Amino acid sequence: MPIQAIGRQTVLPRQLPADRPPSGPRFAALMEPQGAALPRAGGGPVVIGRITPETPTVSHILKKNPAHAADCWRIINAGANHGKAFDRIPDNAEVLLDPATNEITWRQPVTTPPAAVAMEERPAPAPAAVTPPPAPTTTDTPAPAGTVRADGSIAVGTIGKETPTVSHVLKANPIYAADAWNIIFSKINQGKPFTTLRPGTEILIDPQTMELRFEGPGSTAPKAPVISRAAQEPLKAAVESYFQAEDDFSSRLADAVRSYIGKPYGEMDCYNLVINGLRREGVRYNGPGGLRRRMEEAARAEGKPLNAYQNGEGLIKTAGRELFSKSFSRITNPNHLTGEVYDAIEPLLRKGEILSFSTPSRGHTGVISNKNGQWTYINSGLMDHRVDNGRINHRVGEERLRDEIANWFALARHRNEPLSITVGALDEDKLKPPAHLARR
Repeated sequence: MPIQAIGRQTVLPRQLPADRPPSGPRFAALMEPQGAALPRAGGGPVVIGRITPETPTVSHILKKNPAHAADCWRIINAGANHGKAFDRIPDNAEVLLDPATNEITWRQPVTTPPAAVAMEERPAPAPAAVTPPPAPTTTDTPAPAGTVRADGSIAVGTIGKETPTVSHVLKANPIYAADAWNIIFSKINQGKPFTTLRPGTEILIDPQTMELRFEGPGSTAPKAPVISRAAQEPLKAAVESYFQAEDDFSSRLADAVRSYIGKPYGEMDCYNLVINGLRREGVRYNGPGGLRRRMEEAARAEGKPLNAYQNGEGLIKTAGRELFSKSFSRITNPNHLTGEVYDAIEPLLRKGEILSFSTPSRGHTGVISNKNGQWTYINSGLMDHRVDNGRINHRVGEERLRDEIANWFALARHRNEPLSITVGALDEDKLKPPAHLARR
């Protein structure tokens, strides 16, 4: 039976740092509450731009203004701007900023009549009087993908014949397609019932936290305007930047171990390759509070040999998060199992993740990377699947990932041994010494 990437105990959700602040500021210009805005009297506000196809939102205008680009989101989220209907500014309107209060206002030039804009391009201007949102009504028709709900969540899509899973729904949405797996495996979505959703279920997302929630057919939901096409790109960029910080350390680790390619195996084995990569990124390994000391303490607490965790699995357990873990007690078809495992882990792969193989007689670890669009495995050992197709030898090198997985299944079958495969991501915060030691 194929291994599932969602809903099985062997695959664990990718987690986000617990102390990451909400990313609401990046969405403020796209989904502000409805309300009217008028220019201030007097000479305080100054014109900073105009709503045009090149600058379709306030954030575009601020970002293109050298004097205000760095403070774009701070200005948008200033107290004076709470409740402003930034998503309803008419085309060709002049946008003004009061430097003293950071208040944003806008006005339509007298010489230019308001342009008629189709609903899918820009929502109609708000009425002069602010009215409360309509009372929820029950409907069997899901909201169109991309609509903003009264609670700020976005309707991503609906479970159906063409989109039978949450990943299908996300990948079919132009805003969230690129980060579909990041969203599904984020900490906030851990334990969601992804495998039990019925056809007709709407998939909603909180754009500030990336939390997914589900509404069955006939659910209550207030109407909202469709997100304009002009606003989709900034929103898509904001989603990408939300996950950018998580991958920074992992990418640096992959680059760090890559610098050792060519070093003989006798000078650097597979475990020390990873440790030297961590040291290169400033991680303390030896000494008080060092990673090695913490792994030894964890092993001692469980009654194991002090070096029990000095391997790939131990690194993940001590200073990371497990994304995939599977044991195979009896291997009869290595090629079939290789395909199942590769298909299961491929959506989880990121540069810098740790991949570890373990049998009763031997173990191996290395770092996931990517070269020319192909997933690779930087490790130290017998290089028999080199990406560059060079000669076979014992050294640090970069191999084709799928071939390396197949190699370990074949080896385990030849030795008639069980095989465990673990994929995990190291957490930069967990790699740091405890706070009381770091201050010394």
